[in-house]
Amino acid sequence: MYRRAVSRFLPVLGGILAALIAAGPAPAVTLDARSIHERVFPSGLRLIVRPSHALSLTAVQVWIHVGSFRETPETSGYAHIIEHLVFKGGADRAPGILDQEVEDMGGLLAATTGRDWTMFGATVASRYTGRVIHLMGNALRGARFRLEDYGPERGVLLDEIRRAAADPLSVVTQKLYEAAFERHPYRLDTHGLVRTIHTLNLDALRTWYERYYHPANMSVVVVGDVDPETIARLVQAAFEAGGAARAAPEPLPEPELAGAQAKRQEEVTPFAGSYIGLAFPAPSVADVPDVYAMDLLVTLLEQGDYGRLPAALQGHVSGVKATFETRRQQGLLTVVARTDAGNAALVEEALRREIRRLGAEGVSNADLATTKRVLVGTYALDNETFSGQANTLGYYEAIDNWRFATTYLEKIQAVSADEVKATARKYLSLDRCCTVVLRPRAVPSGESPAPAVGNLLHLLREGSQ
Repeated sequence: MYRRAVSRFLPVLGGILAALIAAGPAPAVTLDARSIHERVFPSGLRLIVRPSHALSLTAVQVWIHVGSFRETPETSGYAHIIEHLVFKGGADRAPGILDQEVEDMGGLLAATTGRDWTMFGATVASRYTGRVIHLMGNALRGARFRLEDYGPERGVLLDEIRRAAADPLSVVTQKLYEAAFERHPYRLDTHGLVRTIHTLNLDALRTWYERYYHPANMSVVVVGDVDPETIARLVQAAFEAGGAARAAPEPLPEPELAGAQAKRQEEVTPFAGSYIGLAFPAPSVADVPDVYAMDLLVTLLEQGDYGRLPAALQGHVSGVKATFETRRQQGLLTVVARTDAGNAALVEEALRREIRRLGAEGVSNADLATTKRVLVGTYALDNETFSGQANTLGYYEAIDNWRFATTYLEKIQAVSADEVKATARKYLSLDRCCTVVLRPRAVPSGESPAPAVGNLLHLLREGSQ
């Protein structure tokens, strides 16, 4: 599932989940397709509008159907670098002016790069909707890749890599992707490589941008206090959407079955404590009904204090996280637990036992009903705000089609206990499990075990090359 990569690594949200479990079913429709307007312009640009006049606000998001899955080892990080440079100024604005203009409207520009997509967005008072659409269209069409813009941003990009390298959860997850995918670009880190940032050729970056940042590879999502026809005129003008569409989109990368065989990797790091990570192949957005059953499985594993993993590991871990993010192509379900060094073997065996149990025993109807209430309730919470609704619609539009979001709750309710068990047996096989274990180095008496960023950066760079 998008965003709610079912992840509560610290013991939080228990009260919210308890309320969701105790409550009755969530409203049957969170995103009603009948309330959503779609338009495809001659250029191929897609527009999705959901009017709602509950508040005088508008969320405007532009989803580019490209992320690190279109990169190679030589271009690793290009999508992320472009995300940073797009708002450095457009055809008629100097660097920094875009951010200031949106802040003056009471909003904040946001941008994120994923493996399957890149998103740019802002939420503002509805009277500023037209201005924000113009600003975003101007920036995305007229991005300039100049040395004077890239120079200051280089340090920011390197700092993000350093911070990721100092986060054990990020390190474990990235190493799981590298182990599970030998060839597919999903193995590449969205942050990119240090060497790419230091040796970047701006002409090559501009060519990559022109290849993927065109209207037929974009979707504009607008949710809030708006009129769909007015929005269509604004978007067509801002994105020059009336032109001819480009040729057919490029084919997807050659599919790769993640975890074709079991793998194991152990490393000693400066992190305090041990981190055990397991990765299993997972369905793509097109793998129906498996993709819905997998959302239920990951929720069943880790629904706060009610999940199977927190219950099985109680007293032995300081955190456990299960993650499944629906992807354009087959991805991963990952499980990561943190424990003391002396408990690593016990915790790993407990994780494997619970995974094995899902395939062998499945889930009772009562447990499945509870899991559905949690998942449906969380989905409703995710879509309470205009920006949350735009996120959900835009995400599924970027990897498949926005209508996936409107039928999601119905499809979840239709999944049976037998389908959950069959999906567990199909994907969560220990014979295809990739395992990564990070162990702490021995700490001399009096020395702090705090993460050593330099060493971790070296580890991450080695694993990403």
